[in-house]
Amino acid sequence: MGVVFITGINTLIFWGLTKVGNTSGADPLIPIISVAVLSFIVSVITLGLFDDAIRATLMCFAIDMDLNNGTPKFGPPTFHEKLEAIMDDKFAD
Repeated sequence: MGVVFITGINTLIFWGLTKVGNTSGADPLIPIISVAVLSFIVSVITLGLFDDAIRATLMCFAIDMDLNNGTPKFGPPTFHEKLEAIMDDKFAD
């Protein structure tokens, strides 16, 4: 969904720019298709890397909890503070 949204917005912006600045009357179809394809490729690569980073972070968190009897040992202090607040809210109900 993110890839489609980013590709659509970039293509729409480029289409608008061709309508505003086109004084020669040239057909902007090929450049618009090129922008759409390049935008799609860049979006897939960028969001794919983000997806891999999220999975790696969650995997590290799961391994940390598994090796330390259900309590994460590593990470910054703010991470542990927020995790404690989440756990307190979860078990308070």
